[in-house]
Amino acid sequence: MNQRVTRGRQISPGFLRNPRFETTSPSEREILSVILREGRISRMGVTDRVSVGQQSVSRIVSSLADRGAIIVGESTSNGRRGPPSVELSLAPDFAYSIGLSIMADAISVSMLDFAGNMRFTRTIMPKRMAREEVISAVSSIITDTLQDTGIERYRLFGLGVGISGFFVSDDHRVNAPDLLEDWALIDIESELSQYFGLPVWVENDGNVAAVGESMVGVGRWAPSFAYLYIATGFGGGVIVDGKLFRGRIGNAGEYAGVLPPNGYPHPNLQLLRKLVVEHDKKSFRNVSEMLEEFNVEWKGVGIWLEKVLPSLELVISASAAILDVDAIVLGGRLPRSLAEQIIPKVEIYNTSRRNIPRPVPVIVAAEASGDATALGAAALPLQESFFS
Repeated sequence: MNQRVTRGRQISPGFLRNPRFETTSPSEREILSVILREGRISRMGVTDRVSVGQQSVSRIVSSLADRGAIIVGESTSNGRRGPPSVELSLAPDFAYSIGLSIMADAISVSMLDFAGNMRFTRTIMPKRMAREEVISAVSSIITDTLQDTGIERYRLFGLGVGISGFFVSDDHRVNAPDLLEDWALIDIESELSQYFGLPVWVENDGNVAAVGESMVGVGRWAPSFAYLYIATGFGGGVIVDGKLFRGRIGNAGEYAGVLPPNGYPHPNLQLLRKLVVEHDKKSFRNVSEMLEEFNVEWKGVGIWLEKVLPSLELVISASAAILDVDAIVLGGRLPRSLAEQIIPKVEIYNTSRRNIPRPVPVIVAAEASGDATALGAAALPLQESFFS
């Protein structure tokens, strides 16, 4: 069931000449993934967690250290016979990845370092979401950020993009919402790669948010989970054994498709905004404005939850039964305080046999901080290229 995200990439010649980013072997990916999850770990601890032997681990660690991907620390006692084991961690400055979240009413740009630390994030609301205007704004943000942080441009590994919509074919073209008309059905990867001179990965917003959660959130303890992306729309992604499951052309995780067209409102934040405007006499032009002032005590919040709870229960129950994952994650742009209101109210449809119910996943709020899509978009190039 597991499926890699790998597809053809537009890669600039400058990227190919950089020896720091040479192809990473499966064994190297496995070791890097263990170190990423643990933060700091002894070499012996790595050996206990991977499929290759001690001598191979030592050789691979030395190679990765020579490339600058990992930091070899001081020796520590491992409680076993033989010499003490050295402590390993990822080198944050080895590579950086840019994430771009293209929403119906805003864009977010983030930068992730190789150790999974968010180094910067910024959200703006352009007057128009046209390509020319968005690309110009993103370019300025990246340039300013590199100047402010002192990070050399050659350390940028790639650009990940998360955008609302669904894929219509396997050539990266997204059928975006009406508000993103200028981005619909074009080759976004090719266009952005040519402009920024970087390899580009494009996924829908639910997929990339799930990738970010896998890398620096719930994925640290849950190898497989269903990620419910609740924002202006409703969708999500599926992580299986630490990797994004895209499906045939990238539309796995379209949870809204589970809901019948009548009687089951989509649990999205656009509906929440309308109810808050109506019942709390607020004035928000869009979801972004509402989230800036969000208060879980608003009357409209309770009305929204009552309306969408049956829809959430249907989607969560179906996901639990079909996918049999470790967790169901409530994320996207959903405020954590609202997620915490939802979780205890959800009932997963389940039947017992011999008084023993079928085991079901735990329902949790997303743990990755910041803009979920921008974070996931930044994580996508790194996870695809360096981690297993």
